[in-house]
Amino acid sequence: MEAGCGRRPLVYVTNEAYEALLAANPPPHGLWRRDVWFEPGGPWVIWQFAHRGRLAGVAGFVDLDVFAGD
Repeated sequence: MEAGCGRRPLVYVTNEAYEALLAANPPPHGLWRRDVWFEPGGPWVIWQFAHRGRLAGVAGFVDLDVFAGD
């Protein structure tokens, strides 16, 4: 993917999937972690902390995320 697009992928993963598949050998690029109860342990670049958030001007629910970068 990186070679074809020229961009490093960001893997979106639940804590269960992270623990089962990636914890022993995390990828060298960023992780987009989803946990709507607690801040995830381990590495993350984006953390999705809600899936039923509200945003002015948007009808319906939206995901809410935190970016840990610059």
